[in-house]
Amino acid sequence: MAALLLFFFVFVFVWGWALGPGALDFGAGSARAEEGRPSDGGRERPVVVLGADLAPADRQAVLERLGAGPDDRRLTVTNAEERALLAGRFPPSVIGTRAISSVRVVPREAGAGLSLELINITGVAPEIYRQALLTAGVRDASVRIVAPYPVSGTAALVGLFKAYEAAEGAGLSPERKAAALDEFAVAERLGEHHDPTQVAALLGALKEALAAGGLRTPAEIEAAVKQEAARLGLELTESDLAAVRDLVERLRAVNIDWERLKAELRAVTEATRAWLDEPATQSLLAKVGSFLKSLWQALVGLWDRWLNAPPAS
Repeated sequence: MAALLLFFFVFVFVWGWALGPGALDFGAGSARAEEGRPSDGGRERPVVVLGADLAPADRQAVLERLGAGPDDRRLTVTNAEERALLAGRFPPSVIGTRAISSVRVVPREAGAGLSLELINITGVAPEIYRQALLTAGVRDASVRIVAPYPVSGTAALVGLFKAYEAAEGAGLSPERKAAALDEFAVAERLGEHHDPTQVAALLGALKEALAAGGLRTPAEIEAAVKQEAARLGLELTESDLAAVRDLVERLRAVNIDWERLKAELRAVTEATRAWLDEPATQSLLAKVGSFLKSLWQALVGLWDRWLNAPPAS
């Protein structure tokens, strides 16, 4: 067991170094997502949505890390709600059998943009979360997603829509929510075999092309997917290519004001590309990417067998 723990911490250190500053959050970074946002006196009061299966001790810890205040509106999200919204898009193993991850949404002033922080969420990269939320129509909000220990985060994904709609006093477009969930599902699937940050850069670049008025035909979409994947060093299978191509076609068909999203999409993709384009990053991905993935999969398998606990989200 001691050897396993040592192996785990070595992995966490190397992976955190690979992702760059701020990738690992052990609590000190909680204030960063709050910098620059107005006080809680936005359009509506903040809303907290807690995973219904949180243990009492974990519930209090999660509330503290969410920064929940006494005046926050509090709701819950259940695993049944997860399955109702996500079944067919995510495998049962990702959805899990318990709703654990939780979210706090603080409305911000119009034009303030979307800030996001994830703590103990392992499903996808933060950039994917942010891009999917923009697709759904979530804007001008400070979002914090927290779990007491590493989970996939699907409960918080469902809870986030619930929290945002409660804070805004109006529902998001069902069509755009469905597109966002499709985007999230494709990203999660590709993230199983590719670096999640590269996946985020790929989807962001394609959405930027949509915002610029391009990708009008299936042939243009497929060519763009192949070109951007090659630039990022992503070796997509035919199945991966089809999934991304179909997603872009669905996004193109949805009634989204791409012009309005241009600035926020650019902010996400430029930050991702800057990291990916660094020579040190490219060298690292080439040399140790497969090692880290194999190590992570081995550790997850060992922990699963040792803990023998039902999955949580």
